[in-house]
Amino acid sequence: MGHRRSIWRPSQVARVVGVAYDRGSPSGGQTLAYEKILAQRVRDMLRQRREVTEKELFGGIGFMIRGNMACGVLGNGLLVRVGPAKQEEALRDHNAKEFAIAGRPSKGWVLVARSGTKTDTDLRKWVELGVAFAKSLPAK
Repeated sequence: MGHRRSIWRPSQVARVVGVAYDRGSPSGGQTLAYEKILAQRVRDMLRQRREVTEKELFGGIGFMIRGNMACGVLGNGLLVRVGPAKQEEALRDHNAKEFAIAGRPSKGWVLVARSGTKTDTDLRKWVELGVAFAKSLPAK
């Protein structure tokens, strides 16, 4: 049997991670809170990298390397930019799902469930995968 792909939409993320999703919000209906503790753990892992910046994106927070997003926190999940070449490999991990915005799959992006970031070792694996891809891109 082949690998079955799942796509997470913002409303589904909200249900899974237990945060509010308001379709009638002034921001177009995609209001999601992100887990501050997970964001701080990612921030701590990236602290020594001078090229890292943070940016609030689609109800979460993104961590940028030279202007390219490497990873971010959306709800209780970790959004990771793995790149198209590593996406299938990343999706083999049962904690990762294909990420979609407005119902459209985002090629090269995965959303890692809370269970996939419990330990620092697990979290570091995903963060470094995102950092490696972002560093492979030209600076913006």
